[in-house]
Amino acid sequence: MITSEELYFDLPNFEYDRDTLLEISDEYLKPQYSDIHRLSKVLGRKDTDRSPHCLMFFNDLPEDFRHLPLISDIAELFSNVGSQSDGVEGIYKRLFFFNVKDQLEWHIDDGEDYAVDPELGLNHSGTAYSGPHGPTGRSFGFNIPIRGCAEAPTCWMDKFGGDIICEHYYTSPALINTEQVHGSPDNQGERLFLSLGGFYEGLRDVKYQLIREGKVF
Repeated sequence: MITSEELYFDLPNFEYDRDTLLEISDEYLKPQYSDIHRLSKVLGRKDTDRSPHCLMFFNDLPEDFRHLPLISDIAELFSNVGSQSDGVEGIYKRLFFFNVKDQLEWHIDDGEDYAVDPELGLNHSGTAYSGPHGPTGRSFGFNIPIRGCAEAPTCWMDKFGGDIICEHYYTSPALINTEQVHGSPDNQGERLFLSLGGFYEGLRDVKYQLIREGKVF
């Protein structure tokens, strides 16, 4: 049976400038910058043109934010993780704001635009998704809470329509499993994250790698 350490890992020592992220999101979190196609991939559904949620990539904004210390800090944190070892440029392309409005439905993240193990063509669980760029999928995301994230938990189910097996309340940035059925059925307001996708490794493996490297406590 899957355990909580395979579903999330908090990184309370990772520091970031919340006010700067709020300023950027307040300026640019608008329909013209929302990527409906990628939102459909994250949620694993095709009717996201009617979704209240919004997904916005840094790389799609008219202003360049590569200079932010946060970007280089994330690149350093995951510098020895294979899927994230392409430095600031790679990290910048995979960072996105995810603005959840009201209930976040149960889903498994599809991942057309995310990395997979180059040797296996699969993510950690052995799942492959068929997209225009070949088999794809992601194992987990690195989520940085910005606003309204602590009011309702992220929950995981053992299967669609099954039992809730774990709940997590955001108190800090965290690694969050996205290959297990998950959602936030009790969310009633806004929850705004900065999220990094593209991981094909297992969450637990990356957790202990970061601990061995002394990057987390």
